[in-house]
Amino acid sequence: MLLTAILFLVLGIFCVAAPETIWQLQHMFTVKDGEPTDFALISIRVSGGIYLLLSAAIVLAKLFGIL
Repeated sequence: MLLTAILFLVLGIFCVAAPETIWQLQHMFTVKDGEPTDFALISIRVSGGIYLLLSAAIVLAKLFGIL
């Protein structure tokens, strides 16, 4: 479980800090010289926030003995 929390934490930080890079990784083989839309960047940032919340929930659940 701790590995999952660390994975969510790293992915969440990366999504919030560098959404353009995430978009490029997602579309590297399908779009040539494309630019992400504002909606795509916001969606990636929101996903990153959700990953961060999941990471915190996993750690808290482990601390309180729920998992």
